[in-house]
Amino acid sequence: MTALICWCHNLDEILRGGVSERRKAGDSLRLTIAEELGVKACTRLIAEYSIRNAGGGRFELSGTLDSEFTRVCVVSLSTITETIKETLDCTFVPPEHLPERQSKEEEALAVEEIEPITKETIEVGCIIYEVIAATLDPYPRANDAELELSSDSTEQVSLENPFAALQKLKDDSNAES
Repeated sequence: MTALICWCHNLDEILRGGVSERRKAGDSLRLTIAEELGVKACTRLIAEYSIRNAGGGRFELSGTLDSEFTRVCVVSLSTITETIKETLDCTFVPPEHLPERQSKEEEALAVEEIEPITKETIEVGCIIYEVIAATLDPYPRANDAELELSSDSTEQVSLENPFAALQKLKDDSNAES
């Protein structure tokens, strides 16, 4: 569960004519999100979106996400900034209208992002959190960061390739024959 769960809308308010919002996370919410994501800081989080009733129990979310995070470079350990600007595009349906279970590959290739409506609520914050979590670089690196290897370690890296272990097994097997 994410602190952004508070960014949600009851179906009743959407049924009357849709919803258009511009939400900006305050200091305490950004601090909590940074802790949840394991990053140094969330310095900006703004979402502009609309939700419209698409009929048949379906609701369509569209909008934009603009966020900025302070991260630590995995090479130099210096502080860097990572900006995320993404499009929000998702369809919410009642749980009984969710497509049958798909394989992970089919799900990944699906054109339409479909989420269940939970407790008569559209949980926009959960979608925003998922987009951020999926978009953050797992290995943030400063533009000028370079990993310096000693000449010994460079030589060792070039000798150890993915097939070296297989070649050793093959050589050992041939020696036994």
